[in-house]
Amino acid sequence: MGDHVIYLRTPRLLLSGTLSDEEIEDFRELASVSDELIQSAMQLLSDAPRYLRPSDLENLFLRAIALKEAQLLARLIDWLRSFQGDDIDFGVTIPRIIERLKGHQSTDAEAKPAFTATALEVIRVRIQEIASSWGCLDRQKKAETVAKATGRRLQSLHLVCDFRPIFDSERTEIDGFLPVTTMHIVFEGADGLPNGLDVILSEKDVEFLAEHAEFAKSKLAALKRAANRLNTPIPSTHLTKPSIEEQ
Repeated sequence: MGDHVIYLRTPRLLLSGTLSDEEIEDFRELASVSDELIQSAMQLLSDAPRYLRPSDLENLFLRAIALKEAQLLARLIDWLRSFQGDDIDFGVTIPRIIERLKGHQSTDAEAKPAFTATALEVIRVRIQEIASSWGCLDRQKKAETVAKATGRRLQSLHLVCDFRPIFDSERTEIDGFLPVTTMHIVFEGADGLPNGLDVILSEKDVEFLAEHAEFAKSKLAALKRAANRLNTPIPSTHLTKPSIEEQ
């Protein structure tokens, strides 16, 4: 029996359980960094370009702070902002985090000390600071929402060319071969899971695709020139960078 892949999509759990040891350690480190470092990072966010991807946070922070702290803040901001996409009151989320920190029992062999009241207050204030509404991140999230709303995301595309045999009436000899091009497309479905589609193309279809791909490239170049003339930034999303797997 061949291998099968089964995709399961489960509801997202919003702080319904305990925090992981890794998340606990991140908050422990957050309590220990200096106020000056936090302010430097927040200033970098304030001065950031109009559009900033969460994956670029670390590089942004590295302009002024060390690697370890840059990674910590980038990781926490991305994690905290992931809850803002849900229909929740973020003012409720912070107390939930603090409650999880209060009740955490370390599973490490060398148990870490419990969070003090002072440390919890520092964490609460800093979560409020770093999880604020940052224009550069908010605009990027809106751009990605618009990009997803325009259609299904292409995950892979392959053009497979081969011969199909034409047999004689007795099916014992091959009378000829027919060239066939199959376009195999995998795209993201409405539920976020991959869907596949196979389309048979004629030689004229292949030529048509190649011709209109060149037209599309020319149109995209013209649109980018227009954006430059208007001094309007183009955010980086899956529509403006390769989304097809490199072979």
